[in-house]
Amino acid sequence: MKQLKSFTIIEALLGVFVLGILLHVFLGMGKITQKQESRWRNVDEKNWYLFLEQIDEEFRFARNFEVLNDGQILNYDYFPKDKPEDRFGLKYNNNYQTIVRFNAKTGGHMPSLINVERHYFSIQQNKLTLQVKFINGRKYEANWYLEEIEWKKD
Repeated sequence: MKQLKSFTIIEALLGVFVLGILLHVFLGMGKITQKQESRWRNVDEKNWYLFLEQIDEEFRFARNFEVLNDGQILNYDYFPKDKPEDRFGLKYNNNYQTIVRFNAKTGGHMPSLINVERHYFSIQQNKLTLQVKFINGRKYEANWYLEEIEWKKD
């Protein structure tokens, strides 16, 4: 009589166990991928709020606001809190691809907001408004009230 080669019950259980572990790993990777994708979707929103924190800090010591180039450029004078005698001017503009840059009037720049399709600054009465549309279609608006701050409008 011929003996048939077959798996023992332990070998079969071991195979099912290994397949279960592999399935668990691949499902876990799918969840991680979904979380990462969700984070990437919200990166513009996070950048927006970080930008607002940065600009809020700067506006505490800013004077002489001026909107130029049909709302594309915001100029203002910045008086550093630690050395008010070291006054210098700063501006935000969007002349470099999809980036709103922070430029010192004396030269140099720092990217402040990325993936921006368009932005618009305006000053009406004592209210400075910034409207931003990101490449992904999301729109945001921020307002600052410039009470007791000198400002100019073109």
